Amino acid sequence: MDRQTRRYIKFNGYLIFAFTLVIVFYETWSLTIDTLYANQQYIIIEENVLIRSNLTGRWVAAVIWLIALAAYFMAMHWEDAEFLKPAILLYAAEVLLVLAEDLMRTIRDDGNERFIKDEQHLFSFTVIGVYLMYTLHTLQVIFQRSSLKGKSMQYKVNLINCSGESHAV
Repeated sequence: MDRQTRRYIKFNGYLIFAFTLVIVFYETWSLTIDTLYANQQYIIIEENVLIRSNLTGRWVAAVIWLIALAAYFMAMHWEDAEFLKPAILLYAAEVLLVLAEDLMRTIRDDGNERFIKDEQHLFSFTVIGVYLMYTLHTLQVIFQRSSLKGKSMQYKVNLINCSGESHAV
């Protein structure tokens, strides 16, 4: 892969990281405010059966996202494909969670509270999801290839060093 394409794909990876970090920080800020004023809001537990409506579930998700984003940043910085796996799994889980919650809200006749309200939202959600997954997959392939390239080069160096030592003995 040429240098400019690689740089463009890494830029998209950093762009995804930045937008996700902003979203997670916003969620953490709103969670902090919700937690501080939870006693004043008369939250009814029966209505909070969905994971994202429950304050504890939102805190757990925010902490997990922060850990996954730290691994994502390390993957981008060190160009290691293994550190991309938590983010890929969380993005996929998030898509499934949004779809499951929308289905639950549709079944409960809470159509106004759905995330995917109409065809335009569905189209946007699909395009963004495909963009995220395709970029993360491409980053993973690039990092794996560069890792294999480095390992094969190191293997060759070790092979040369080992064969040189055997001749010297």
